[in-house]
Amino acid sequence: MKPTFVLMKAECANHSFRTPFRMILIEVVNGVIGEPHIYMINPEEDEFDDFPADDFAFTKAYPSFPNVWPGIAEIVKRYPIVVSPADGVSMHSIFNALNRYGLEYEPMKYVSAKNLCRRGLNSVLYSLQFLGLMYLHTFISEFEPVDMALAWAKLSVLSVDSFEETDLFDFCKTKKITVGLLDKDKFYKCHTNPLVSKARIKPTATIDDEEIQRDENNPFCDSTVVFTGKLENLTRLEAQKMVLRIGGDTPKGVTMKTDYLVVGEQDIRVVGDSGLSGKMKKAQEYHEKGSNIEIIGESEFLDMIGYSNESKLSKN
Repeated sequence: MKPTFVLMKAECANHSFRTPFRMILIEVVNGVIGEPHIYMINPEEDEFDDFPADDFAFTKAYPSFPNVWPGIAEIVKRYPIVVSPADGVSMHSIFNALNRYGLEYEPMKYVSAKNLCRRGLNSVLYSLQFLGLMYLHTFISEFEPVDMALAWAKLSVLSVDSFEETDLFDFCKTKKITVGLLDKDKFYKCHTNPLVSKARIKPTATIDDEEIQRDENNPFCDSTVVFTGKLENLTRLEAQKMVLRIGGDTPKGVTMKTDYLVVGEQDIRVVGDSGLSGKMKKAQEYHEKGSNIEIIGESEFLDMIGYSNESKLSKN
């Protein structure tokens, strides 16, 4: 399939994702990637609540989001679907900005690039740096936003290249990806669903029955999630309880049946020069043997489980 979409990346000046200070759009038509459109934005002073305002003083020379949005919207409306880099934070920040300023906009359907990669590529890890080295044969720096956007566009095209579906909507339906939506005051997140029906998990860890509120739309429901390393935003016990509450399980060790390994900060005294913990090495070994295990970082875990930005801020 040669997909047609517009990739839209937004960068914010704080952790609450209210208004971007830079947006990058990349048009892709029948698999051919165009030149990036770059928009610089003044997010206004109240956006610097958790970043040094001096670091973003240069943005005061740029127009505000309401002045920039019409030009962006003109490009977006040409395409049936938007692709958001990584797991979709860009779309959440755009939704926040549109509602912050009370702007009118047409509903936007989107799919995250990482979910396209999850369904179209066979990898144990879906970070941009790993995918860039494995599939694009280059290192993608997190300090080069345009290169990051272009890389996600290339990976999105590559993810669906060998499939016969007619378009990204058809691909998402076949691969059980729920398409996200921005519509007025409603934001529906893009997420993957199990490719095959999972047997209901009986947790190995204990939790009060009244705390369990199964969420079958969450990727961690009926999944086994193992943690390694120190988490920054919450304790490991808090993270484990979050998984248990939505109907997942959090056993201690990695096995062939593990679905996700969540990697926090690693102690160099433990992991050595390779930077890989014992659990990470096991995950790689099991993946090579046919396991569907995926290694994800803490930020991915928080995003996938629906941990709110406000909760993150309260922890910092």
